Amino acid sequence: MNSRSDARKRSKYLGLLLVVFMSAAMLGCNEGYVGPDGLPLLFYLPPENLKLIVENPDPNIRLIDVRPFQRYVEWHIPTAESYPSSDIAGRLDELPLDQCYIVMCETGPRAQAVIENVLEPNGYRCFMNYGASIRWPYGFASGAEPGTL
Repeated sequence: MNSRSDARKRSKYLGLLLVVFMSAAMLGCNEGYVGPDGLPLLFYLPPENLKLIVENPDPNIRLIDVRPFQRYVEWHIPTAESYPSSDIAGRLDELPLDQCYIVMCETGPRAQAVIENVLEPNGYRCFMNYGASIRWPYGFASGAEPGTL
């Protein structure tokens, strides 16, 4: 009976470990994925490095938040611009091909979908999937405009 109890405990813990692993994998989905010219953007993947560009914006590197607009209004990484995934394809004229884009959403997969289905097919080459904006450990901005720290 003791071995049966041990087997149940092991099974329970293995199941819990699998759930934790799968959750972590989903949150980090394609984080750091870059376009052909986006390799230098990997520097900004750690939040402490992204903070450098948030505090000192570079006009050639734009932070793009692809969450629904209402979520953006509630909170967003300072200086990030709102381009909801449902609208971005119709607003590409606002995103010059010669600039670089750090694309983010709440957990990562939506940003990757925008990259794969909108940016890449339309010739964008300098981009990075920052992934989950919830990784940002600093203060968030709120409201309809990009905001600052």
